[in-house]
Amino acid sequence: MAFNYRRNPDARFEHWGFMRPNAKPSEVERLRQEYGAEPAGVDRVNVFSYGPELDRRRDEYRGIPTFPIQFRPDELGAEHWEILMKPPSAQSEYMDVIRDIIQKLYYQERLTYKNLEHHILTDERLSTMQRRRAENRLSFASKWLTDDRAYEWADVLTGGSLNVFDLRMQALSSDDALKLCLVLTDLVRRAKNGVNKMVVFDEAHEYVDSKDLVAELENAITQIRHDGMSFVLASQFPDRIPARIFKYLLTRLIFKTSDRKAIDAIRKAAPNLEALSAQRVSNLDLEQGVCFVQTDDDCTDPLLKVPQLLAIRPRCSQHGGETIRNVGGTGG
Repeated sequence: MAFNYRRNPDARFEHWGFMRPNAKPSEVERLRQEYGAEPAGVDRVNVFSYGPELDRRRDEYRGIPTFPIQFRPDELGAEHWEILMKPPSAQSEYMDVIRDIIQKLYYQERLTYKNLEHHILTDERLSTMQRRRAENRLSFASKWLTDDRAYEWADVLTGGSLNVFDLRMQALSSDDALKLCLVLTDLVRRAKNGVNKMVVFDEAHEYVDSKDLVAELENAITQIRHDGMSFVLASQFPDRIPARIFKYLLTRLIFKTSDRKAIDAIRKAAPNLEALSAQRVSNLDLEQGVCFVQTDDDCTDPLLKVPQLLAIRPRCSQHGGETIRNVGGTGG
């Protein structure tokens, strides 16, 4: 599963390319000659998004099966409601009351949207302003709730499939996007269907740098690893990934960049990366998929404890977008 969030909701959608075989002649030739492989698309690609966005973006998805992101109230636990109800900034008194309400309803086996709403409207411990904030959070949660969902997670998260959670949505803050990612990740983690799962946070710098949710993200990553799932944080701005999260990224693939802040952040991530020079990183051949790989994982080859050059094979599937380059020119 891959999360696709952009603070600019008009950013283009590129994941449709996974359904098509790679058609770039030079890459197809390399696949055949060097790897004995043939171009091929991913058989099963699904897109999940906010219901009204699915209709609006139908042409962008180019025939990919689509599903609305929906939670059934009976599958949401106390921890999910706590994440959904958390306000944009830390307000301990507000959250103490909300947690107390959630906890009581949970142990009474009455934790539903309607019961939660009733207690928020009637609890005398909440001030008028706090009650309004709680109602705003409930309104956000209600967009994603349904009693009649047309799919089960175990049925769509099948082996060999790619499931894109497209969170490009008007006026969706990065904090709220991360809340959805956290709840979705946990529900997917709990879907026991015998399939190995990988969770990809694409353009992770856009939404994982929330100071208010870093503890929840850290807990989610810990749970993912505990259950044997894999996770990938992909970003062109590693300096915007919180240090508390960076420590869980045991394997690093470092592609070409000339951004000094990004290079410095990478070098601080692990002692064995300190010797990696900015010049070596900026001189990598991006078009040929050459990168450095380094890992602190004890299960891998000891040689990889220090950065090694790695050539990534061409994709079997088609890239869904092309990089727009400024090639210069003469002014008129």
